[in-house]
Order: sequence, then C-alpha cells, then structure tokens
Amino acid sequence: SEYIPYIEDLIWSQNEPAMMLEYLYTLSKFDSQNLINIANQFIILADNFNHISRPEDTPEMKVNAAYVMVSHGDYSAVHYAFEILNKDRPKVDIIAFRVLEQIIINHNTTYEIQAKNEFLYISENCPDEYFRYFALKVLAESYGKEFTQKCVDALTNSSDFTLRLFALEHLFIADYLELKSLLQQRLPLDSEPTVRLAIADSILSGFGTPQDLKFVKDYQL
Repeated sequence: SEYIPYIEDLIWSQNEPAMMLEYLYTLSKFDSQNLINIANQFIILADNFNHISRPEDTPEMKVNAAYVMVSHGDYSAVHYAFEILNKDRPKVDIIAFRVLEQIIINHNTTYEIQAKNEFLYISENCPDEYFRYFALKVLAESYGKEFTQKCVDALTNSSDFTLRLFALEHLFIADYLELKSLLQQRLPLDSEPTVRLAIADSILSGFGTPQDLKFVKDYQL
C-alpha cells in the first residue's frame, strides 16, 4: 500500500503508547517490510515511555509487539510473553497467551517445549475458565492422543462444563478405546444438563446399538 511509508513515519510522532501500538498493528495488517525493525524499536522505546497510565503498561506493550512479530514469523521477542505470564501467574495476559499459542501451533523448535509446559500449567491452574478451556484445546488439537488422558480427567473431574464438553468432543476424535464405558459411567453423574444431553446423544450417535438405546432410555426413566 502507498500509505505504508506515511504510517511508518507517523508512528513515532504519537504522544500516547497506545496510539503507537495501533499504528504498529496497522503496519502488521499491511505487511510492512520494515515491520520487525519498527517493532524492535517500539520495544526499546517502551522502557522510556513518558505518558503511561500504569507502570505495568511497559511489559504489556512489549508483549503486544512480540505478538506482532510472532505473527510474521519472528520469535526473537517471545521471552517478554513468558516473563509476563511468570510474573502474573496464575492469572493470564491474553496477548502473552496468543504469543504462546502461535509458538505451539507453528511448532517452533526453540520455544515449543516451554510454551507447551506453560499451557499445561494454565489448563490446570488458571482461575479463568476461558484460558483453561483454550489451553487444553490448543494442546489437544496440536498433540492429539498425547493429551487423551487429560481429556478423560477433564470430562470426569473438571468443574467447568464447557471444558467437559470439549473433552468429550476430543475423545471421539482421538478414538479413545474406553469411551463408551466412560460415557455410560458419566451420564448419570454429570451435574450439568447440557453435558448429560451431549453424552446421551454421543452414546446413541457414536455407537447406536439396541443396548445403547435401552441404556439411554433407562437413564431417562
């Protein structure tokens, strides 16, 4: 786009870091050839911002720049994401989460194990069900049967019914051998009607023998 050089110049004349960040994301959308260099300059400048409203804005700004860079295949700033997650745990910064998600999805060999372990921690310890759900979802979709047992545990023990529903879906995809008996066990025990309905439907659609139909009918009675 013919506007890229103007945006690249204007970013440094902004008074507020948030506005500079908006310009950086705009350059990302336009695939500026100078994007990585500008993002690195933004990170350096973040230590000297004069108009931040909160002290923690500086690491947040760096993580946003790291996400822009990762989105374009540059992983040189991902340590800022690990730092902010480590500082705030068990709470999760959403942009740092997205940085690690990209590392896992793209199987970056340098940082993948560290990101995978962080997502394991989040899936088990984060107080926010949103992040617990999506951490397990990313892990299960990226590593398949390696996370089958975690999905069994989630379906059996998780207090988050959305996580139990995802675990149910993944166990079907993974062809879990003991799925039928697990579903029969969980049908009368799960506390959430939505999950019980999903389990009943799964027994009928996934297996569908006359015995399965009788089992579900007997449960409903």
